Amino acid sequence: NRAWMVVAFDVRATGIGMTVLLVTNGSLLNPDSCRKLKENGVSSVFISIDSHETESHEANRGLPKVLERIKTANAEFARLGVQSTASVTMSRLIKDYKKLPAFLKSLGFGAVTFSYPLIHLGSSFLGYRDSNLVDLSNDELDAAFAAVDSLRRDITVVNPTASLEDMRSLLQG
Repeated sequence: NRAWMVVAFDVRATGIGMTVLLVTNGSLLNPDSCRKLKENGVSSVFISIDSHETESHEANRGLPKVLERIKTANAEFARLGVQSTASVTMSRLIKDYKKLPAFLKSLGFGAVTFSYPLIHLGSSFLGYRDSNLVDLSNDELDAAFAAVDSLRRDITVVNPTASLEDMRSLLQG
C-alpha cells in the first residue's frame, strides 16, 4: 500500500530529528490510519479543500463523502494532538471566501493555508496544466488576496500578511 510506504519514510525521518507532515486529499483517512500516522511520527497534516461547498469540493475531487472522512479524521487528529490545517488553492471553485471559515470549522479545522494559483512555471516541470479554475485575472487575484487577508478575524490564516501583500504588489507591477 503506497500510503504506508510513506509512513516507513516518516519513521526514518523522525529518527534523525526531522519534523514530519503529511499532505493529503483525505480519502484514506479514518481513525485507525490517523492513529498509525501519529504513532509513526506525523505531527502535522495538511488536507486539501477546494471549495466552501460540499458538492463542489467532492465533485472536483471525484471523491463522494470524502468530507465526512475528513471531519472524522480531524476529530481523531485533535484527540491525538496532531495539527490539521486546511490547504486551499485560490480558484473559481471558491465563490464566497467569507463562507470558508464556518465551513472549515464545521470540518474540524482551526487553521487554513492558501496556495496561490500557479499559471506559469519557469521550469521544465510539467506537473501542472492550464485550467479555467485557476487562470484568474489580475482583478480576480487581487480580490482573492484581499478576501484571504480579511478572513484572519474568523480563522487562523497561516500565510503571513507580508506574503499576501507581496503577491498583490506583483499584480500591479
